[in-house]
Amino acid sequence: VDWLIVGLQNHAAFLLGIEPGELRVRLSASGKKLPVEGKYVCIASQATAQCKYWNNAYGWLGTVEYLKKLGYRVLCIDRDAVTVAELHGNSIPYGTEDFTGDRPLQERIDLLAGAEFFIGLPSGLSWLAWGVGIPVILIAGFTAPGTEFYTPYRVQHFHVCNSCGNDMRFEHSYEDFGWCPKHAGTNGEFECTRFIAPEYVNAMIDRVRADL
Repeated sequence: VDWLIVGLQNHAAFLLGIEPGELRVRLSASGKKLPVEGKYVCIASQATAQCKYWNNAYGWLGTVEYLKKLGYRVLCIDRDAVTVAELHGNSIPYGTEDFTGDRPLQERIDLLAGAEFFIGLPSGLSWLAWGVGIPVILIAGFTAPGTEFYTPYRVQHFHVCNSCGNDMRFEHSYEDFGWCPKHAGTNGEFECTRFIAPEYVNAMIDRVRADL
C-alpha cells in the first residue's frame, strides 16, 4: 500500500506483513554528562529537499528570538550548518548554538533527552526526538497529517497549497532538490511553509509549555 495513502509507519508494516499501527521506538540517553547546562530546546532546520524546509524568511529568526526571551538556550543539532543544492542554499538559524557535525546518533539522543522540547521539520531528527519521548513541534507543509508520527503540536497552514507530497497525481522526484510540483518558478513556490509565520510556531511553544 502506497505510503502516500497510509503514511510512512503503516507503509513499513504492510511491507513487512505485520499489523499496521503507530509504534514509538524507545530511545534512551547514555547517561553521560551533557556538554551543556541550563534550560534548553533543540531544533533542526535542515532537510533533504527544499519542500521540507520552513521557507518563511523570518520564521526561524522570530522563533529563536522568542525562545531566548523565554530563557531557553537554542541548540541546533543538524548534521550540516550550511547546505547548498542546485539553486538553494540553507544555513542554520542566526542566534542558535551550533551543535552541528557528523556526530553519532547517540550524542543527538543524549542532547534531546535533556531538552524541554524539540522543533523540527518532516525529517529524520524529528523522528529521533519523537523516539526519545520529548514533545515535538513539527512544522509541515508538503505532507498531509498522518504521513509522519502523530504529534499534537503539528503546525501546518491549510489555507494555502499544502500536502502535494500525498497527491497521487504527482510522482515525487527525489533527484530534484527544489521539487514543488504545482508552483515551481512562480510566486506560489513553497507557499505551504512560506505562509507559516513565526507567531504560529510561537503559539505552539506556549501550548507545549502549558502542557509541560
